[in-house]
Amino acid sequence: MNFLAHLHLSDNDPELMLGNFLGDFVRKAQTDALPPKVKRGVELHRFIDTFTDNHEIPHKTKKRVREEFGKYAPVLVDIFYDHCLASAWLTYDKRPLSDFVDIAIRNLRAEPKLIPNSAERFLNYAEANNILVYYRELEGIDYVLQGMSIRAKFDSGMERGAAYLASHKESILEDFHAFYPKLQRACQAFLNGETTFAKHGQ
Repeated sequence: MNFLAHLHLSDNDPELMLGNFLGDFVRKAQTDALPPKVKRGVELHRFIDTFTDNHEIPHKTKKRVREEFGKYAPVLVDIFYDHCLASAWLTYDKRPLSDFVDIAIRNLRAEPKLIPNSAERFLNYAEANNILVYYRELEGIDYVLQGMSIRAKFDSGMERGAAYLASHKESILEDFHAFYPKLQRACQAFLNGETTFAKHGQ
């Protein structure tokens, strides 16, 4: 899952949201120094990644995408799934997507001292280009993937990702809608202390 899903799965809690956002940007030593609730958000981020990586439905999506994009398939599927969430947003949340993103950005900006430079750069980019809302459009996915393709050290083919998504959207959406409610329930169980990294039923 990518940034939008991680934020949405944070139980509407500002500190969990911040930690969940920081999950890709902080190492263990940095995580241990965070306030307890923010640290729990980082742990939630890693639980989401572990659950997703080990679940049969995203695995099936990645297997298909890998035929076209090789080792970059997991990166693309994360972004494709965020597109699916954004494009079907009202299935999973009563608030307009733009309202949720505004709240999320305010929450992330509330503790600037906790945000490392790499996370700050992404946050500035996402806010300036309204990326999290733009995810719902194929043009937004193309914009993101074109940039990632330029920054990739090897030939990733990610510049063709939006065209692939457009051609295979029905099957990818089907996978996403089958998986996301399971992930939501797993996250709630994790936050309630009912499951752990090692114990996450599928």
